[in-house]
This record gives sequence, structure tokens and C-alpha cells, in this order.
Amino acid sequence: MSAILDRLLAPVIGGLILLTIALLIGVAVVMGLVRAGTPPPPSGATIIQGWMTRFPSLLAWFLLMLVLIRGMVQVLAFADPGVPADTELMRIVLTTGTWGKSWMVEVAAAFATLALMWLLAGKAAQRTALIVTTALIVLAEAGIGHGADAVFAPVVLGRVIHATHLLGGGLWFGTLAVMALAVLPNLQGADATPFLSEVLHGFSRYARVGVALVVVSGLVLVWNYSARLTELPANTWGQLLLIKLGLIVLMLGLGGYNWRVATPRVERGIAAGPSRLGRAVLIEAILGLLVIGVTAFLVRQALPIDLG
Repeated sequence: MSAILDRLLAPVIGGLILLTIALLIGVAVVMGLVRAGTPPPPSGATIIQGWMTRFPSLLAWFLLMLVLIRGMVQVLAFADPGVPADTELMRIVLTTGTWGKSWMVEVAAAFATLALMWLLAGKAAQRTALIVTTALIVLAEAGIGHGADAVFAPVVLGRVIHATHLLGGGLWFGTLAVMALAVLPNLQGADATPFLSEVLHGFSRYARVGVALVVVSGLVLVWNYSARLTELPANTWGQLLLIKLGLIVLMLGLGGYNWRVATPRVERGIAAGPSRLGRAVLIEAILGLLVIGVTAFLVRQALPIDLG
């Protein structure tokens, strides 16, 4: 039972948590992009605003459920086979150590996000509240997994680097996914082109920052977690990392196409521009989902430096 929890259920739950956090970051970004648009908003912008009002609450509820399930899975993983988990084991696993304290902060931040998104739905303060609570969630998530390992000195540096990696992924992939879900399908037609162009310019800036954060923090992590880069193919962690890097390279190539080719076509008013951009963004988002899936299994593997 513990093997199933560790090898399958825990990575699935972890991957869904990473996806939800990325989407929360993406929603916060898109909220700002839609409100900051200087051209008159088209009719489709009203639908997008509706998405931005309701989507954070749904994501926060989903995240809270996932984090609670993660706690249950962690307790069961430490329980002796055939012996029911008692309250003392729950207390030790869920309230002590770096993992337990990070888990408690994440539960509290997810609950606060759910409550605030419900109370502030449609108000100007909703985005500010979402940014603050999501930042707490990111910092808490960085303390669960290798971010809590004593690889960096001081240890908090490891958490900061992992949090930066998560933030970069959210700015890039999370915003991209929200654009694919809520923005591009609702900004079609010639009347939406000026507004869409403005939003795309803003998204491009956030995406480039996200890519930079992901690449720089990722290089730092690989350098510190790998005994020798040439030995990466020899262990599971390295093999999954190489798969992740391959997918990221594909995303970068497609993102470059969207930035340099597809977006200018939209700005020039080419009729098929928005639909082609939408398809390209959707493919890039699917690649991002695969990256998160690989990452969910990657973070469960022993580090090369621990394998000697």
C-alpha cells in the first residue's frame, strides 16, 4: 500500500497541486492584463471578467482539497501496515518538521484564498488578495520536497530558489493556460483586435520574465543537486530531468513562434491570426501540462548527490 502511495498517488496529487498553483498565478496576471488594457474592451471582455471573478474561488477550493488529501496520504505513508493511523501519528506528521509546518501554512493559505475570493469576488481588492495568498502558497509549497533538504546553506536559500522556480512556471505556463482557457476564445473578430493586441503584449512581458526565472533557478538547482552532469542519464532523477528539459525546449520554440510570428499576424489584423495563435498557444499549454506531469514524478526521486 505504501509503495502505491509513494509511486503513484503522491505524484498525481503533487502534480495537480503544482498545476493549480500555476493557474492561480496565471489568473492574477490575466486579471491585471485585462484591467490594464487601454483600448475600449470588446464584448468578449465581459466574459473574461466573469472567468476572472469565479475561477480563483474554484481553484482555491480544489487546492484546499488536494492539500488535505496530500496530508492524508503522507500520514498513511508513515503508518505501519495493517495498523490504523492514530491522532499522535497525525500530529507528528502534519504539525512537526519542515514538511508538517509547510503543509499547515499551505492549508491555511488555501483556505484564506478560498474565503477571500468568495468575499471579494468582482471587487478591485480581489487581485491584491489573490497575489498575497498565492505568494504564501508558493513559499509553503517550496518547503515540501527537495526545497527542504539541507543542500543549500543557509537552508532557506533552497526554499527561495524552489519558490522562484514555481513562480517562474506560474508566470509562464500558468498565464499561458489561462490565456488559452479564457482569453483567446473570447477575443475573436476585428473589433477585439486592438484589445487583444494589448493583452498579448502584456502577456509576452510576463512570459519572458517567467522563462528567465525558470531557466536561472533550474540551472542553480541542477548544479547543486547533480554530482556530475555527465551522469544524469544513469539515474531516474536525471532521466526525468532530461525529458523535462526536452519538453521545455519545445515550449520555448513554440513560444518564440507565437511571439515573433503568430502575435504580429494578430496585430496586423489578419483574419485567421487569432485562431492560429489560439491553436499554437493550446499546443504550448499541453506541453506545459506534460512538463508538470514529469516534474511531479521528478521531485519524488532521490537526488544524484544522495546516490553518491
